[in-house]
Amino acid sequence: MILKAREERYKNILKLSELNPEYTIIVLKTNTPGPEKNNLFSGIILKYFNKIITSKFSRNIRKSTFVNSFDGDYYYYIIENDFEDTKKSTIYIEENEELGRLVDIDVYYQNESISRKELNYTSRKCLICDNDAFVCSRNSAHSLIELQTHIIETTKAFFTKYFYELSIDSMYKELNLHPKFGLVSFMDSGSHIDMNYHTFLVSIEALKPYIMEFITLSVDDLNYKRLQSIGLNAEKSMFKATNNINTHKGLIFLLGIFVSSAINALFKDATIQTLRENIKKIAFNVVGDYYDKISDKKKLSNADKIFRDLKIKGVREEALNGLSTLFDNVQDDFDDRTRYINYLIYYMSKLNDTTVIHKTDLNTLIIVKNDMQKILSSGGFNNNISLVKDLSEKYKRLNISPGGSADMLVLSILLENIMYLYN
Repeated sequence: MILKAREERYKNILKLSELNPEYTIIVLKTNTPGPEKNNLFSGIILKYFNKIITSKFSRNIRKSTFVNSFDGDYYYYIIENDFEDTKKSTIYIEENEELGRLVDIDVYYQNESISRKELNYTSRKCLICDNDAFVCSRNSAHSLIELQTHIIETTKAFFTKYFYELSIDSMYKELNLHPKFGLVSFMDSGSHIDMNYHTFLVSIEALKPYIMEFITLSVDDLNYKRLQSIGLNAEKSMFKATNNINTHKGLIFLLGIFVSSAINALFKDATIQTLRENIKKIAFNVVGDYYDKISDKKKLSNADKIFRDLKIKGVREEALNGLSTLFDNVQDDFDDRTRYINYLIYYMSKLNDTTVIHKTDLNTLIIVKNDMQKILSSGGFNNNISLVKDLSEKYKRLNISPGGSADMLVLSILLENIMYLYN
């Protein structure tokens, strides 16, 4: 079956070359040892490198297609680019990407391929050691179990770091957005007199190790009590760094749940369905009977008082609902700034943002929602740039700050950068 599948792939490449004689063909597949070529990890790796190649050759790709194959699923790309330059670029990817040894990227032009040797490059290295891959394969230097285990461990380690870096980057991107309706940004402190841009920078720095803890803990299992403990420790670190100013308490809760759910789902079955189910499970187990016991608490937080008086749960309710608002707010157009502001406007139109209620009142929240709904119904940020700027200045004067919506914006930025990994 494998040999037949290889023959079919080669015939497909020849056909593509014949139909597109003026173009270069790239073929991407994973380097998966053993008889089972398609598995969870090969699928994740293939999606990751498809994103890299698509980004690298974005302006030159005329067509790209995913193909199922018994010898390993693969992508092919028809590109308008010099044959040798393309091969050099793919070799660079294989040699410099951390998971580069786990893929094979072949390049064809008019039925001909070009080897690394022809371009004076050294041979491919073994998956595990730095010897030539051919030599290790010929000598059976590593057992199949050893190779498979290495691939699994290497992939988990890479995506743990990848999710961490994207999480931190999402926090910075939210902070650096402007205008944004009374929230702190690099431009000003918004409606706040007790915090500024620097306050948020030191807060993010304090939270970094805890974000990594959320992720590393959840790679293989979801430990609800431990996740809650990490969150509480993160809050203490935040308050210590900011001199008791609440910069990210809501985000610690939401981001902790989201990144833990995301990394766990990735290595369970890499589906959005499991990601969403994980969110609900963690939220249910972490929140538990929290609201049933509020009347017993001696000291109530601002969010507790809002629930006591208005029965509004804020971000906890969003999490208990599986962050459905997050998954309903996916966009793929516009530049980053426009898209992010549209994300924020959407959340402000939908969420019962307890930060707005705390700083003002429920009636103000209703006004904010109506303002944002009008912007959305008339084309979003691009069609209402002046209005967004005017409302941002107005909200600063009225002491409005949609902190809960800002937290959800962080999740949106993160989600759009990892969604491609899930089915």
